[in-house]
Amino acid sequence: MSKTASKLAAVLAALVVIVANSFFVVGPTEGATIQRLGVVRPVSLEPGPHIKIPLVESYTLYTVGVRKHEITVQSKTRDLQPVEATFVLNIGIDRASLPSIRRDLGSLNDLDDRIVIPQTQEAFNQAAASYTAEEVITKRSDLKGSFDSLVGSRLQPYGILVRDAAVSTLNFSDKFDEAVEQKQIAEQNARKAAYLAEEAEQNAVAAVNRARGEAEAQRLEAEALKSVGGSLVLQARAIDKWDGHFPQVLGGDGVLPFMNIESPQ
Repeated sequence: MSKTASKLAAVLAALVVIVANSFFVVGPTEGATIQRLGVVRPVSLEPGPHIKIPLVESYTLYTVGVRKHEITVQSKTRDLQPVEATFVLNIGIDRASLPSIRRDLGSLNDLDDRIVIPQTQEAFNQAAASYTAEEVITKRSDLKGSFDSLVGSRLQPYGILVRDAAVSTLNFSDKFDEAVEQKQIAEQNARKAAYLAEEAEQNAVAAVNRARGEAEAQRLEAEALKSVGGSLVLQARAIDKWDGHFPQVLGGDGVLPFMNIESPQ
């Protein structure tokens, strides 16, 4: 092969490489920016095939689909109790914001470190400051609602879209956990004491009712003894107490002491 042919082959190979590098594809969950001589162009590329000017333009691909972030932050409640929370954020990126992200921040890692994590911390600081430690536990859904609104509004100006947010864990200091446990024990003891007091009150009422019943029975019996049928009441008492045996020893004149079974006249 002559030198001319070799040079022509080299030029053709270089052209093939240049042309091949002029084409690139943006995937369905991606977006891209174009840099011309290092300056970011103010356009965001949609999914599909694209062309760039060889040796003059370059491109940067970004994942704009939903990405999962697990972020742990610390703050203090309204009553100054320290609290640690872990949030799971599912976020995406607005394609229209890619040029400013590329120009001001750079990569997705830079976006996460410089924007997502700090703004998540600030949103939780603001949300937690609106609740006491006890309310953070008892009104967890309200806390999440406040956090969702705050973190969404803080990230939106950067082109970051919060698709979903969830509270994974909430942790307090050991002293607070111990105080909560003691409070639960005290509440249980109070409920037990209230139950015992109610039971004692019911027993007292029952005893009063029994005493009233016995007194009324004695009153009626006394009235019966005073009436003409009083002897019958005494006989009824004697029959109730009799064991069915006659006494072995008779006193006095030997007459068997028992009751008069004749009907009153």
